[in-house]
Amino acid sequence: MKSDDIISSELEREKEKAAGKEDISAGAGCAAASSRFMIAGEAPVLLGKACEFLIKELTARAWRHTERNRRRTLQRQDVHAAVGESEVYDFLIDIVPRVPQQGTQGGAAPPQTATGAAYNTQGAEQVTKEGAAPAPGPPPGPDPS
Repeated sequence: MKSDDIISSELEREKEKAAGKEDISAGAGCAAASSRFMIAGEAPVLLGKACEFLIKELTARAWRHTERNRRRTLQRQDVHAAVGESEVYDFLIDIVPRVPQQGTQGGAAPPQTATGAAYNTQGAEQVTKEGAAPAPGPPPGPDPS
């Protein structure tokens, strides 16, 4: 497999870097060389790859949920649904925030933007997460200068 070749080459590079660092730390009497814990040179690379695979699979599951709902934007509720679908991701249930469904609040909730602010679709009034609206004033217009 190609991914095995990539992992092997990354492991070799990490081993070479670690060997170079050991030579430097042994000559300088570094305090890090006398630490109580030791980590194998390939452990950070393997952990990084495992995290990458976890994120890819979770994103693919969330994307399938997005497509089932006939949308093209991945939302927090899709990630929550992907976590809830499989027992493999049970450890993430407490971490991924539960998003209330739009129909449970009596009306349609305003859409969430990437920054977390929600905008009222009827007017130009911005509503924050807490529900407080900014002071009314003239709508922003083109700069007269």
